[in-house]
Amino acid sequence: MVKQPVLRKAIGLVATGGGFAVALWGVAWLFLPDLSGGGKAYTPEEVRAAQKARDVRFDPNDLPVIHQHVDYGEGPAGAWYPKGESPILAELVREGSLPPVAERVGPEPVVLKGCEGIGT
Repeated sequence: MVKQPVLRKAIGLVATGGGFAVALWGVAWLFLPDLSGGGKAYTPEEVRAAQKARDVRFDPNDLPVIHQHVDYGEGPAGAWYPKGESPILAELVREGSLPPVAERVGPEPVVLKGCEGIGT
């Protein structure tokens, strides 16, 4: 007698899973994109340009320069010299866990050029 309720639960579980799978399939079918037109045809020039844009190799004779040479004689008056505290580090400076920016950079800080130029 105990076998009938277990069998009913198993059948109900399988039926629920099957119904869920059919519902998912139906939703996927509704949102299926139209692929009958084929993909876009690219010209050979467009293909070469895309391949060149994806190339991440550097020319060993023309490496990118990130470090910028500056006149360290300008000192804190130089346009490249850090003027303000980073907002992320400002709280640590207030707590005394980190020295102010003028003490951290030293007399000859490393100056790097980002994608938008030298930072301010």
